[in-house]
Amino acid sequence: MGKHHFSDLLRTALVLLYGGWIDSTMLLTSPIPDYIFDQVIFVFTRRPNDCKYQVASSQFIFAKKGNKILNRTMIGMLHYWKKHNKLISYYLYHYIFAVSAKLTDDTWAMFESTPWRLGTENHLMQWRFAVKYNEAEWNQMCKTTFVHKLTYKNTNPEIHKEGTYYTTICRMYG
Repeated sequence: MGKHHFSDLLRTALVLLYGGWIDSTMLLTSPIPDYIFDQVIFVFTRRPNDCKYQVASSQFIFAKKGNKILNRTMIGMLHYWKKHNKLISYYLYHYIFAVSAKLTDDTWAMFESTPWRLGTENHLMQWRFAVKYNEAEWNQMCKTTFVHKLTYKNTNPEIHKEGTYYTTICRMYG
């Protein structure tokens, strides 16, 4: 089991115990909206036609302690790793989460009652790292979502040029 997939187990355990998870590579540009804390579960979602077997992303999760979907996800992940020592897909966690949500009508209703926030919204900054910073575009991205997925894995040397989103974000928050 790789570090990323161990992290999937750890994040799920922490959400089950404490109610929330946010990846260390996420940038909050405004406070977490209050409506999220009113939900039984909140994750950023996928467009229904994007991927039939992946309904949510896992970099930001809020759930009431002991959430049924996440409990099933944890059991599914533990069962998988008990039986296998090789990963069949990088997105295994997401697939097990989708099955856990769709397994019964009550959990699917719970998932579908979550306010729909697209996971693509919070990847915009990451996709713009090597592009020249534009304040109007930055403001629009910050208006679109309160949290942004960044990365430590970008190997494009263009991101380090002065005036890119990457260097601007580093200067603003570094």
